[in-house]
Amino acid sequence: SLAAAEARLEGQGLTIEELRRKAQRLLVAEEELAQARALIEQLQRERDELERKLAKMTEALARTEEELIEARNLAEKSRQEAIAAKRTVQDLTRQLSQLQSAMA
Repeated sequence: SLAAAEARLEGQGLTIEELRRKAQRLLVAEEELAQARALIEQLQRERDELERKLAKMTEALARTEEELIEARNLAEKSRQEAIAAKRTVQDLTRQLSQLQSAMA
């Protein structure tokens, strides 16, 4: 019976009120644990999303670096072509000058 159970608890140094307080603290602790687990899950989802975004940004950066290398190569090729064109103009100018001198 309830009275017998109370007597056994009191024999162990516990009262019903103490058990109620301990049970209440346990319920609060369980609720806090559930909230902490939910927060951990939310943070893990956010971390996963950030990792996906970082992977996309890394891929975009790699593409941008490749495009930059291609642009540099094209610029160097254009520079070399400009140097060659300048030399050709200089050669033609010299030849024209020689022709004009020979004709004079």
